[in-house]
Amino acid sequence: MRQLAALSRRFSAWSFRTSAAFHKFDIASVIERAKHQHAFEYFADDQHSSLMLYRTMQPEYKPAEYLSVVKCASNRRLISRFRTGCHGLRVDTGRWADGVHLDRTYRLCLVCKSLDCVEDEQHFVFDCPAYNHIRSQHLDLLQHCCTIADFMALCEPNTCGGFLRECFACRKQILSV
Repeated sequence: MRQLAALSRRFSAWSFRTSAAFHKFDIASVIERAKHQHAFEYFADDQHSSLMLYRTMQPEYKPAEYLSVVKCASNRRLISRFRTGCHGLRVDTGRWADGVHLDRTYRLCLVCKSLDCVEDEQHFVFDCPAYNHIRSQHLDLLQHCCTIADFMALCEPNTCGGFLRECFACRKQILSV
C-alpha cells in the first residue's frame, strides 16, 4: 500500500511538472513554423516530377478550389490523385513497380502500346488514341486546353472529374483484357 501511495505521489508530481511545461509551450507557434517550413520545402523541391506537375497547377500554397466545389467524394479523390501524380499511370507506377525504378523514358503507355509515348498525364488526357472516343464527347472541355495545367485550371472541376473517371474506366477495361 505504501508503494502504491509513493507511486501515486511521484506520478502526481511528474504530471504537474509536465502540465506546467506544456502550458509554456505555444502550440499555435509550432504549427505556424511547421506550415512555413512545409511551404518552403514545397517551393524548393525540384527533384520530384509529380510535385513539379502539381506546382504548375497550384502555384500558390493554399487549398485548391476543387476541394470545396466537387461534392462527389470519389471524383474529388480522383482529381486529387491525378493532380498529385498518384494515379496509376506508368509515369507514376514506373517509379516503383516490381521493385525496379524505370527511367521516365521507359514508362511507355501500355494502353496504346506506343513505342515512344510515355504514359504521363499529358498523353493520357490529350494524346492517347485509346481515349479519342471519350475526347470526342467532351470537345467543349478540351477545346481551350493544350497542357495539363490549362486542363486543370480552365475545366469546371465536376466535369473534369467525370472526364477523368471515364478515361480511367476505359484504361482499366483495356488493360484487363
